[in-house]
Parts: sequence; C-alpha cells; structure tokens
Amino acid sequence: MPTFTYLPLTPLGINRNNTLPRTTQVRERTAQGVASPAFSAGLKEGRGRSEYYMPWDKNNANIPQALKDFVGYSETAYDLNNKPKGILRHIPYPNPTKPNYLYCDYVNIEPDVPLGADVNGVARYDEAKISATFSTRDYVILNDSIFAEETLKQYVKITVDPVGRYERLPSEGAGLKWWIDQRPVSNARTMTFIEGEVTVYWYQVPVEAIPWSAISQCVGCCDAPIDPAAAVPSYDFLSSSYLGPILQIPLNPPTAAFLFNTAVPFARFAPSFVCLTPKISDPYPMVSGNASGGSSYASDIAFKFKFFPFGANSFFRWEVGQFQFALSNRAPNNADRIPGFYRPARLQSLFWGF
Repeated sequence: MPTFTYLPLTPLGINRNNTLPRTTQVRERTAQGVASPAFSAGLKEGRGRSEYYMPWDKNNANIPQALKDFVGYSETAYDLNNKPKGILRHIPYPNPTKPNYLYCDYVNIEPDVPLGADVNGVARYDEAKISATFSTRDYVILNDSIFAEETLKQYVKITVDPVGRYERLPSEGAGLKWWIDQRPVSNARTMTFIEGEVTVYWYQVPVEAIPWSAISQCVGCCDAPIDPAAAVPSYDFLSSSYLGPILQIPLNPPTAAFLFNTAVPFARFAPSFVCLTPKISDPYPMVSGNASGGSSYASDIAFKFKFFPFGANSFFRWEVGQFQFALSNRAPNNADRIPGFYRPARLQSLFWGF
C-alpha cells in the first residue's frame, strides 16, 4: 500500500484559528477527472469545492472531529461560577485559496478503497474521501476564540429600514405660521417625521448563551448608561459597526450634558435607539453534538431597534415647531423624575458586552 503524506487542515500561512488549531489532517484528492479546487463567483456571492483524502479510522473516531473542523460550531463560554459569559467561536474552515472569502458550508465523508474485512467481519478501508463545498457569508467571520461580540463585527449582519411617519398638525397649531400674515397653519397640513428601524441579525448563538437577562433589561429602553455619571458611556451603540459613521449625526447637544457624548467629535444625540422585542429562531442542531457536554443547539436572533435622529427622548413640540428633550412624569416630584420617557439601558449587554 502506498505511503501518503497528510498535512494539517490549517496549513501554514492561512491559520485563521489562532488558539484552537484543527487536528484533522488531509491530502488533496488528485484523481483523474476530479477538479480540485474549483471556484465560481458572482457579483454578490461565491462558491467553491475541494476534494480531500484522510486516513480511515476503523472506529470512525476521526470522522466527528473532521466534521467539526470543516463546518465549525459555537460553544457557550462560562465563568468560574458556571454562568455564561460569552461565545466561543469555532469558525468554519476557510478555503485555503480564498481564506477570507469562502468558508466551508457542507462536507461529505465516505470510505474509499476497501481493504477487505477484519476478524469481526467489519469492512476495512484505506482512506476516507472528503468532498467539501465552500460559500461566502453575509456576515463577517473573525478568528476562533472568545471575541467581544458587542463590537458587532462577528457573526452579525445589520440592516436599516428608513421610516417616514406622517402626522397632522393640531388645529391652529402655533408651530408653523404663514410667512405673509403670521397666522397659524391649520391642521390641513401634515408633517413628515424621519425615523428608522435597525435590525441586527446575530447568528449561531448557543441556546445556553441566549442573553435572556439582558433582553429583559433592554426591551423598551434606550441606549444610555444606567448611571448618567458613568465613566464609560453607552451612546456608541453600533458605532463600531460599518453603519457607525452613518448614525453619528453632528447636532447640538440637549441641555442635559450627560445626554451628549462630548468625547466623539461628530457625536449624535444620545440616546437615539429604543430596543424592541427580538425575534429568536427555533433552535437547530450544530455539528458539535453534545457528546462532550458542550452546546449542541443554536438559534439566530434578530434584534430590532427604533432609531430616532433627534433623540429617543426628544419629542416634537407643536407650539415652537422643534424637537425638545422631555422629562418623564413617572415620579411624584420633579427631583425624582426620570430623565426622558424611555428608561436607560446598555444595549451592548445584548451581545455579552459588559
């Protein structure tokens, strides 16, 4: 039987998993009539295919590991008190030729070259044949390990839907006046309020890592620190994402100084986002299984936010025709009133940000 040289699945030069190296070793399949690797690409997506061989294990012990090394999976990371603290990503195998473009999405493993049967009558094989397909993703994939998911640069896609809300002016409203005689404009006139809805899709979240506590604390709240005097403000929600520059609106700050992030040259009114109820998909199994006690199921979460360019706690004041910050009247006296209608919360905590 010929002797083959098998190389690690992550060869030198494209090691995209710095702390969690893959243990599967393979060789390229170069049989006649087999094209490997093969690629196709379009304007918005690409596909690839590669063929490999790996040594056949009579106990099939290396097959589950190969499946995990190719397809990837996610695990819940726990602290010393056995409480979830984040997500440990085992990313899918990056294509050696296009490591930052194509990732393995499907793998097929089957025996090849039979060698007869052992003493128990079980078939023996020389090698296992691996067919792996690769595709592009609509979200960024960083290296393996625990990453600060609140930066929204890992397993996340963000979409923005502009919204125009129409309202009629109150009868004889003083907010708008006719230029000629300064008489109030009647309610036959409508005004357009510019708003938006932002959806953050967070993929492959282990069911144990779904941030139920953060969801309960953030739904119905705006992106502001619980303590207005906190050293680390949370007005920069989404600022680290590719939409950050769009959502940084240079406007004059409101009267309350803590509502404006003065450290950012082009800071926006803050808070500007209100967290809505998220949509959580049905759990689906990951290739990791739960034989080792790890996570076996994951969900995709769609976090929805309402975006207010003039501030979540600013409302249009008809008599002056401007958006103005408003205090909440939920407390019996002025000293205890909450700054704004929407209560503050740190929305980064939805993505295991602390």
